[in-house]
Amino acid sequence: MECIVPLEADVLAAFPAEVQIPARLVADSVAASSEASPRVLVVLDDDPTGTQSVANLPVLTRWEVADFAWAFAYEVDGQRQRAVYVLTNTRSLDPAEAASRNEEIVRNALTAAASADRTLRPRLRCGRSPRCGQPPRQGQGCGCW
Repeated sequence: MECIVPLEADVLAAFPAEVQIPARLVADSVAASSEASPRVLVVLDDDPTGTQSVANLPVLTRWEVADFAWAFAYEVDGQRQRAVYVLTNTRSLDPAEAASRNEEIVRNALTAAASADRTLRPRLRCGRSPRCGQPPRQGQGCGCW
């Protein structure tokens, strides 16, 4: 009996293309921030291994307003960080639950940011799961797209 293994490209062809966000676009957005009105990038990540790619940033596994207030005040070497990483754990949720959780997270982040006089740039980072091949459903309602 012959075992046929599908090619990665064939398996991935059924899903939407990966959304590319150029590093220059992110860097320019953060650089446009001023000290008078600091801009913070809030990264919503459904992939629990995503924090492997960050250093010296606050990582939230809860998203109450108080959690964001702590993250926005977090300093390394006397400087506030320009990004906050939020592990959403939405990968296992159905699309409606994922959208609801993302909406709650962004709503709480915006509330905390208003109190801290910070401007947010919410972004949704998707891993490689099939659910993440559907960014409009993941990002609905949170202003990420």
